[in-house]
Amino acid sequence: MSLIIRNELNSEERAVEELVRDSFWNVYRPGCLEHYVLHVMRLSPGFYKELNYVMYLDDVLIGQVVFHKAELILKDGSTKEIATFGPIAIHNDYKRKKFGMILLAFALNKAKEQGIKALLMEGNYDFYSKLGFERASDKKILYYGSAVDFLLYKELEKGYLKDCDQANYMTPKVYYVDEKEAEDFDLSFKPMEKKKLDSQIFK
Repeated sequence: MSLIIRNELNSEERAVEELVRDSFWNVYRPGCLEHYVLHVMRLSPGFYKELNYVMYLDDVLIGQVVFHKAELILKDGSTKEIATFGPIAIHNDYKRKKFGMILLAFALNKAKEQGIKALLMEGNYDFYSKLGFERASDKKILYYGSAVDFLLYKELEKGYLKDCDQANYMTPKVYYVDEKEAEDFDLSFKPMEKKKLDSQIFK
């Protein structure tokens, strides 16, 4: 088995978007937006081009992850620079086989090398805690002014978030794409059926 993780090439952008689309389709909503989020994010000034990774297994594209700049708004109104990541996607045929954990562990080490000191993101604690993520609410970091269980953090520099009591995190605006534009973008991909599922967050 040959497993390779490296930076995405420009020539791979469409294939990576297809991977993300297939991976997220009907997971959180009927259809998905994540492939368009990635498409838009690549042009954002906050996008970490050097942390744009793809994973190949025996020459088959099976994973990707990207990082973006973010910030915490502290109690006094000042800001503290952090980062977030996502979308992170694994090919449907390779999910639940630890490839996502391998990919993210690699990328987190690279993020630390690039000087990123802390990460915040919205995610599943049971999965991400295995990579050292903790609940932001335990550190009294807020999400749009509220304490929530799904906001997670990881310090890449120990103590970087020590003075962030009641700091507020808001998802970078690049993640909030226009849904009509996303629908138009999706028309250039192969047709797939949108389904409403009980497990979806967005109906």
